[in-house]
Amino acid sequence: MGRFFKYFWLLFFAYFIFAHPLIIYRATSGDKDLSTTDGKTALIYLAISLFLWALILGIALYQIYKYSFRALIQMRWLMQSGTPLQAKIIGVANIRTSKNIEQKELQLEMPNLEGSIIRHKLPVNDSKPYEHRFEKGKHITVRVDPSFKRYPYIVLDGATGTVNYGLYLLWILALAAVVAAYVYFYQTESQGYGWRFMILWHPLIMSATAMLGFGTIFYIIFAVFLGGRVFGGKNLAKIKFAGIQTMARITNANQTGTYVNELPQVKFDLEFTDKTGRTWNTSLKKIVSMLDLPHVRQPEAAIFYLPDNPKEVRFADDINDK
Repeated sequence: MGRFFKYFWLLFFAYFIFAHPLIIYRATSGDKDLSTTDGKTALIYLAISLFLWALILGIALYQIYKYSFRALIQMRWLMQSGTPLQAKIIGVANIRTSKNIEQKELQLEMPNLEGSIIRHKLPVNDSKPYEHRFEKGKHITVRVDPSFKRYPYIVLDGATGTVNYGLYLLWILALAAVVAAYVYFYQTESQGYGWRFMILWHPLIMSATAMLGFGTIFYIIFAVFLGGRVFGGKNLAKIKFAGIQTMARITNANQTGTYVNELPQVKFDLEFTDKTGRTWNTSLKKIVSMLDLPHVRQPEAAIFYLPDNPKEVRFADDINDK
């Protein structure tokens, strides 16, 4: 069922990004007399389309580089300069096996940089499964970037990384597809008048606009609005590995009126005392399942807070789920 919805949404967005603009354009453009079209305006529309596609391809290339070569460089830095932490394997989940490599997810328990006990899920590719290095009850060493500026922030000591060149191949294919689209429209619509067929709602503009629009919406929802509360990320990793655990009193809990996948968002007002004895009041928003909704008004809960920014907090249960 999960795979069905994955392909469904891929087809859904592909339709509105590529097919729908083309259908609207074909239905509204009709036969045009390009000899009377303003060439300067058409060149402006052409420049807009080129800028939009260059922006899309540039963002995509940067993201591929960020999670390939840049991540590999930072991983090597972590191996040399990252802070080592001793972790106990309390659970192992086998994901899949391919080419004599077993992909596993390790459930680890360890003290963080501040000495608070945390649990962490770490994916590993075991190239030597016959050595039984990753079994429940055994101990391993992980290295953490204490500044949390170098993705992936935490790595298995002794791990080696590789670059997925297939992503760069996909990028080249995407670039070729964009170039082919320009060639196709030029050959079929120019009528010997150059780029005068370009209009504001041409698919070369509208498809790029739709793609950037969907991307911006997703970024605002998941990166800005929900932050690391849904998918984790830098802030969550920093609180987990550099935070201090304590008990906080829940002074108030109310729904905000926002829903994600029909699940309500609840705002918790918290009061706690840091390691210096100072009392802090802060708030935290969290998406709560309907089953847990009746239990949100518990008197207190375990939290993690940052020593250098105590108002930045997360519930301990959410920390250890990631």
